[in-house]
Parts: sequence; structure tokens; C-alpha cells
Amino acid sequence: MPDITLTVSHPSLIQDAVLHRCVRINRFRRERVISFVPPDGRFTLLTYFLRGPCQLPIFVRPSINYTNGTGNVNISVGSKMRDQSKTIEDVKVIIPFPKDMLSSNLTTNAGSVTTVETASGPHREVHWVIPRLPKDKTPVLEGSVLFPTGFKPPHRPTLSVQFNAKSWNTSGLQVEGLDVIDVKYKPFRGVRTATRAGNFTVRL
Repeated sequence: MPDITLTVSHPSLIQDAVLHRCVRINRFRRERVISFVPPDGRFTLLTYFLRGPCQLPIFVRPSINYTNGTGNVNISVGSKMRDQSKTIEDVKVIIPFPKDMLSSNLTTNAGSVTTVETASGPHREVHWVIPRLPKDKTPVLEGSVLFPTGFKPPHRPTLSVQFNAKSWNTSGLQVEGLDVIDVKYKPFRGVRTATRAGNFTVRL
């Protein structure tokens, strides 16, 4: 069985770690290295909590203003990656509006936009889906939503954003070394990183 020792840069970033049972916990506590004999099949080696600011690969700039039964919408999204060879895919921006919304007239220069009736709750949702962020323009969603005359929502919506950014490391944690012993073959060493939005919200 292979015996693996994994070292990372800035191990102090690993806070509130939950380690797989194959990890030698005492050595991790003592040396901050991850030493283990991997089980068969795929598994999650560890999860951890990142304290402080993180480096998101995407920006969202929303503007939603209500006047006399109408909501004016202008939202732009884009990549913050300097490396143009890296892409951000599966982007989805969810904008919840009150169920009092009568109709919407929204257009976009990238992806598609639909209005979705929620099964429960006080909202109708606008879903803006972009399969891949383009590199030659900034995606923009703009237009208006209509409410009954005189109706003004009590607050502006909180947007939810989903995305998948390959080869992007949000935490700054990087693999520095990977030692494999007790094997009779030459192992392949490689690291792939990706950032996928979990609970990412944007407040206006």
C-alpha cells in the first residue's frame, strides 16, 4: 500500500480541519503535514474553514432601483483572473423579486435569462445563466421589472451566485510536496485546483 506525505504552503490557513480517518492525526497536529495511507476509491482527504478575506475569481456589480411600480435592473459580471487562458464556467445569478412582480423585460448580451416561479416562499426568481464567461466583453443583464401601481418592495434583493473556476485557488493554500513510499511503480504526481461557489451572495 502506498504511504503518502503531503506538505502545503501556509499550513496555518487550515482552520477547523475535518480529516479523513486515514490521516495520521497526531502527526498533523505536531508537524502540520498530512500523512496517510489512502483507502480504495475516491475520498475527501480533508475539509477546512478559511478565515479572513478570500480571493474570488469573479466580480458581480448589481444595481436595482425601484420607482413608481417599476424596478430598473443593471447587473454586470466578469472575471478577475489575470491569466486569460483560465475560464469561469457554469455561472448562474439568481435575483429574487417579490411575488407581486407582474412581468419582466430583461435582456442580456451573454447567456440566457428566465423567470422562475418558486414552489414556496414570497419570491419570483430571475435566473441569469452564462455557460462560460466571454473574454471579449463584460456580460450585462439590464431592463426592468413591473409591479402594481404604487407598489414598492420593502428592500432590494440579495443575489445568489454560482460558478465553477478551474485552476483557481481561492484560499492561497498550495501543495508544496508529495512523497510516496512503499510502492513498486513510479507514481504520477499532479495537482488540479478548482473553485466552486457554495453559498455566495451579493447584497445591494
